[in-house]
Order: sequence, then C-alpha cells, then structure tokens
Amino acid sequence: AITLNANDFVAEGRACFHPVDNKASYKDQKKEADEASKKFAQERLLVWLGHFEKVVKKLRPGGDGPLFGKMTYADFMLFH
Repeated sequence: AITLNANDFVAEGRACFHPVDNKASYKDQKKEADEASKKFAQERLLVWLGHFEKVVKKLRPGGDGPLFGKMTYADFMLFH
C-alpha cells in the first residue's frame, strides 16, 4: 500500500507539469503548468508529506533503518 501511495504522489506531482495534455511538452503548456504546480504545492504537497511522515513514524519509531527491517520498494520510493 505504501508503494501505491508513493506512485500516486509521483503521478499527482507529475500531472502538474502536463495539466493540459499528458503527451505534450511542458514548454507548450508552461502557463497552465505553473498554475497547477502552485496549486499542488499549496493544497496537496503538505498533505502527502504529512501522510508519509505518519507512515514512517509508525513503522520506524526509532527513526533508523528500513521501514520493514529490510530494504523494500517502499523504502526506495519514499527516500529516493
């Protein structure tokens, strides 16, 4: 579930750079992308970071080491 959440976070952030057409270049939609990026930063970024902070604190109360005791895809995605 953590890996899926991280994928959703990346996808939502990436969508800011292509808000009009996912296949068009950023340059062709820069004005809209700037607006979408600002909105994401103001409304969603802290929500996502707060969610991941809660997950990490729950799974790693001491704050050290991988989330599940060994390195997983979730660790890689969250801390990359």
